[in-house]
Amino acid sequence: MGRNINGKELGEGISQLKNGRYTVRWSDRYGKRHTKYAKDLKEAKKILFEGKYRTQTQYETGVNDRITLNELFDIYVEDSKYTLRKSTLLTKESSYKKNVRNFLGKLHLKQINKQTIRAYLSDLEEKEGYNPRNALNVLKPLFSFAVAEEYMLKNPTLNLSCAEVRVRKSKGENDKFLTRKQQKVFVDFLLTSEYKCKYAYLFLLGSGLRIGELLALKVEDIDVDKGIITVDKTLKRERQGKKKVLVVGTKSKSGIRNIPLTELSFKAYSEQLKMLEKDKITLSGEDILFPFIDLRAKKIKNKKALCKYTPIGTWDTQFKELVLKCKEVHPDFPMITPHSLRHTFATRCFEGKVSAKATQTWLGHASATMTQYYQHLTEENIKPEIEKLSGVMKV
Repeated sequence: MGRNINGKELGEGISQLKNGRYTVRWSDRYGKRHTKYAKDLKEAKKILFEGKYRTQTQYETGVNDRITLNELFDIYVEDSKYTLRKSTLLTKESSYKKNVRNFLGKLHLKQINKQTIRAYLSDLEEKEGYNPRNALNVLKPLFSFAVAEEYMLKNPTLNLSCAEVRVRKSKGENDKFLTRKQQKVFVDFLLTSEYKCKYAYLFLLGSGLRIGELLALKVEDIDVDKGIITVDKTLKRERQGKKKVLVVGTKSKSGIRNIPLTELSFKAYSEQLKMLEKDKITLSGEDILFPFIDLRAKKIKNKKALCKYTPIGTWDTQFKELVLKCKEVHPDFPMITPHSLRHTFATRCFEGKVSAKATQTWLGHASATMTQYYQHLTEENIKPEIEKLSGVMKV
């Protein structure tokens, strides 16, 4: 243990000279000793911290075989304290902690390449509240630092892009869900309306699907005999060259699931087919179950108009207009989004005492942490809880 001139321990590898300067000593992976000097203790710790890892580089391959991505990031932060503003650094640390540290961060640098990054970004797209673009933005400068400091030969994020996905953050309108009374108002409003798009939103409420999952559904994904909905794909935007295109991608392992066909979702499904048949359109198994139909459409002229995927943003905009129509009849009805219907489905599950595991599976959550977010105390279920509390909080 090194000590300063007053006898205070400074930790292994650092000691203070009589002239006030600090000596820093450490051994690399080959047993070679290194010695450097620093003006102050802060600089000494920085030299020791970086030196221990920098000399672990495998000079034969240019890839470090011991250091993890999390360890590299810690070195990057320490080094950046001298070049970046504190606010910028805090933003980077927050973004890394949320998007990388518990996912990709535990891997050693030698395990990371372009394929690893691509797979990771693809998985991140499927997680609610995460944006792969934010992850890539924090990884690119980190790997540039790794190359500059000779931890790696190549930057695995070079020329790498990711899909521009919408992230449904749990704030504002996306936090809202319908009480049982509001749900009945909304369902009754839709069923009595003449809007041909109504059954898509009813199905969304009755199934708890994400909007991208709903739009990727095909007729064959509904098994009426078994009473299940198969979810194994989702609609998303993807960059192909300079263009952004709509594609149907496969779901992650936790996202692939079977959901029960509830009374509400079955009604939406069957009524959707009947409505199209009135316009002499019969859907086959490979057809999109809920193609985009304009709010003002009175009749669907041809099937070709139903074969194209429509951006999620277009559906969101139409839903907002639909909710405004509902508010004209019911002024107290809340402004909600399509994701609020998924939120409502989850809330009904907990109110109906559906097991947390079943709810987690139906919602397609990788862990129970996100599922627990949907547990609320509504007007309908708070009274029994108050009675329980009153029973133990007596005078």
